[in-house]
Amino acid sequence: MRPFWTANNALAYDHLSDRLARLGRGKEALPLAKKAIRLNPVAPWWYFAHLGHAHWVIGQYEEPLAAYKETKHRSPNLHAIRVWLAETYSLLGREEEARAEATEVLRLKPDFSVDGYMKRFFGSRIKDQAYPERVANALHKAGLK
Repeated sequence: MRPFWTANNALAYDHLSDRLARLGRGKEALPLAKKAIRLNPVAPWWYFAHLGHAHWVIGQYEEPLAAYKETKHRSPNLHAIRVWLAETYSLLGREEEARAEATEVLRLKPDFSVDGYMKRFFGSRIKDQAYPERVANALHKAGLK
């Protein structure tokens, strides 16, 4: 089994990056996500997901694709990565790819709902509602309800 923690605080950098990105503070999250991956040579899938989120939050929609694809490679049956790819492709105007990922979301999690996802992923932590609204709109555009 590959360790997901290391003695160099990679996991702490990753967690902080994730929390900052979820708060809409991607510019602060990005260097922490990169550092977490650099410090852990066997970084688990969520390190790459968090790197993608940090890029996404600051509006860099092309950059998260490589990180999200690495996440999908490491955990292909994770429905959340399909959600993140669907929203990213949607915002890039790549409707066919967005809909294909949305189809995979529903295959992996037939009871998926955008409202439920938004509550779990964002809760009430976001002060700037433009970020979660952008996510919800992208998911609806991709064909998720």
